[in-house]
Amino acid sequence: MGSALGRRDFIKLAGAGAVIGAVGSRAALGSEGSDRVATRRWLGPRYWANRLQDWQWRDGKIECIGAKGNRRLRVATLLTEQVVDRAGGFSAACDLSFASPPGGGFAGILLGIGSGQLDWVAQGNVFGVGGKGGGVGCVAAPDGRVLILDNTEENRRRPRALATSAPARERALSSTRCRLETHIERIGVGIRLSAILADEDGSTISSVATEGLDPSMVLGGLGLLCDGGDAANQPISALFGELEVRGSMVRHYPERAFGPVAGIQYTIGAHGLRLTAQFIPTGRTADDDQLDIPEARLDFRPVQNDGEWLAGPTTRLTIPAHIAPFRLPEWDRSRAWSVRVVPLLRDGREAPSEYHYLGHIPAEQAAARPSRVLLFHCPRMVGVSNDQDYAARPAEQAFERFTSRNLIMPATASQRRMEDELQPDLLVFTGDQMYEQIPTLPDVDDAGSPRADDYLYRWLLFLRTFGHLTRRVPTVTIPDDHDLYLGNIWGWSGREPRGARGEPGYNHERGWAFSVGFYNLVIDTQTSHLPPPADPTPMPRGLKKYYTRLDYGGISYAIIEGRTYKTPPYPEFVDNPDSASLLGESQLAFVKSWGASLPSDTPRIAISQTVFANPMTNADGSLSKNEYDANAWPAPGRDRAVEAFKEAGALLVGGDIHNAVFLKHGVDSDEDGPYQFIPCAFGQFFQRWWEPREEGRDRRPTDPPFTGLHRDGEGHRFRMIACTNARISFAEAQRAGFIIGRFIIDPNLTRSGYGLLEIDPSASTVVIEHWDREADAAGRPAQFEGWPVVLPIPKPKYDGLERHQGVGRGSQTTP
Repeated sequence: MGSALGRRDFIKLAGAGAVIGAVGSRAALGSEGSDRVATRRWLGPRYWANRLQDWQWRDGKIECIGAKGNRRLRVATLLTEQVVDRAGGFSAACDLSFASPPGGGFAGILLGIGSGQLDWVAQGNVFGVGGKGGGVGCVAAPDGRVLILDNTEENRRRPRALATSAPARERALSSTRCRLETHIERIGVGIRLSAILADEDGSTISSVATEGLDPSMVLGGLGLLCDGGDAANQPISALFGELEVRGSMVRHYPERAFGPVAGIQYTIGAHGLRLTAQFIPTGRTADDDQLDIPEARLDFRPVQNDGEWLAGPTTRLTIPAHIAPFRLPEWDRSRAWSVRVVPLLRDGREAPSEYHYLGHIPAEQAAARPSRVLLFHCPRMVGVSNDQDYAARPAEQAFERFTSRNLIMPATASQRRMEDELQPDLLVFTGDQMYEQIPTLPDVDDAGSPRADDYLYRWLLFLRTFGHLTRRVPTVTIPDDHDLYLGNIWGWSGREPRGARGEPGYNHERGWAFSVGFYNLVIDTQTSHLPPPADPTPMPRGLKKYYTRLDYGGISYAIIEGRTYKTPPYPEFVDNPDSASLLGESQLAFVKSWGASLPSDTPRIAISQTVFANPMTNADGSLSKNEYDANAWPAPGRDRAVEAFKEAGALLVGGDIHNAVFLKHGVDSDEDGPYQFIPCAFGQFFQRWWEPREEGRDRRPTDPPFTGLHRDGEGHRFRMIACTNARISFAEAQRAGFIIGRFIIDPNLTRSGYGLLEIDPSASTVVIEHWDREADAAGRPAQFEGWPVVLPIPKPKYDGLERHQGVGRGSQTTP
């Protein structure tokens, strides 16, 4: 094995005859003429870049360009190939050069991503600090050495070297184009892994090998790997050719290619069809408007018709959101349609069919048929940041960074149940689709606002997880504080924040803390597929609005901006809450007109970010007070909002608080207000509890003591009907030493889930279900204790006579 294999010895994996990958996609996407975009963010459909801003395609090569201070183990994951447990072996190779060699860094090929135990989508989150499932690196250093590295040790900043060659020829490789190869052979019960670095002419520069490795160390995903070393101010810069893989242990999955369309979201209803296609940037950065793909077209045909596609509207991509918004107000909702998003190149030609993105638009269901609405919030995809250490607390199982215990997405078992069993008619995401500190800490510009590339990277992670659902089910998505890179947020009707702008993740008790451009980027990507705003007039400083109504399937949904108009808890407003705003006058008027405009028998659902109470307790069971993030504050504004929802006959749904509650608000009496349901966070890593010291009043003897009539820490009255806390109490979590008693990684101690509403106008009932995300995987009951709950569909102009006995549990409904 002393000589290098030639390029012809490897199988180029193009998948279904498509010309794909970093090199092949150049011919497909652009010409060699003057209109060519020489550099772009998207690496081609075979790769997922960690992070988006750390990699680029440049002149036929893949380049790692990790920013200063973010140098650790960046990976471009190969999507279309996997290494499986079969007899034989495999080989992988790529061209490699260092454009500017980092001090002590390296670049090469990462094998064994996930060790064969991690879902292929979750494999795309393996990079940064080492940990179980982190893989084995076969890399070259700028001094010509070849190393085999173990990246599976928890929290290790530099992978441990399993084998290292001597420096080669006493020269750096910055001006040399080399070829790196790795070969894996089975020897008895173990494997032999060798790595070779060769010149362009095929002669060996250096080589190294190690034997006796567990075969699981090379199973799973592969990718390109780059580490910037220890130089404080030296950014990464390494150039890779196409990663080529062959052998009996390799399986090919061309259907897993990703991009340039990352996903779609759409709504249909009285407003027609509004569909937004999200693209991966095909310019140098997200802010660059010189794109390989500047436009897109939406085609469609009836589902029953396999004939020609009907060419639909064409639209330009917006910058920096990189979305293609399509608006068809005359959409035929009586039948189902197939749609495809067709990327259009700079010269107006269609991109090859392999780059077309297919979706399904269902026929609008009849109003008499039950509608099934799936509810999600806080789908945090990674527990611990890939750039931060973590040590399990004594109450937890051992921490395993790159396993499904920390990388929960895509939660395959739950999503299989959603598709095969629950079959939703509408998806609702009520906020925190991303978190500003994971998978890595954020990148900000000189003014302190998050960079568009950094935001889009996190948003693309969301679409990679849920895109197979949003491409065929109508979807409502609204942003919350973490989508805007803040721990809490008070929009203050778009006013300029007081004092200095904040940093991502901090609770600065101000208005919108970052630039108007960043705020509108979030609104464009997450809400542009919703019906037109009820009031399209921008807020002060040009911030966009999105509150609106969606009439679909015989049900009317009010989509509420629960944070936009909320006054910050400055002392003058805390001392005088009558002067503080919650929903704002215009949005409150919208809620009232929405309810009044509908026939009395139309079910109404109000979608908002959070709860209009404070159902949270401290570790000693006392009521949590001054939780300004919840919409219990300001109290007068909360009362006006709850009264408006009550008069509209709305059932409220939301998210944000992480633990699940189903309650009935009180306004003038204990329980004269609307019902509200919040399921558990889908990715539960920050826990809250409802464990009141005082037992609830007026509850059934068989109900838990935390149910019944209560007041929260702000004095609001409500009836708690059902609640799902963690498997560990708040007091136990504090004693166990969890960060502020709430940050818990071990899924065996928490509860993660999602909700389902089955709204049946013909029976005048709503069935409220609460599903355990881990049910299939852990053999747990499918739904949490206390659910399902059945209640009559709320009616408008509620007269205060309905009582708790109108609510049933399980399969039993009550009159």
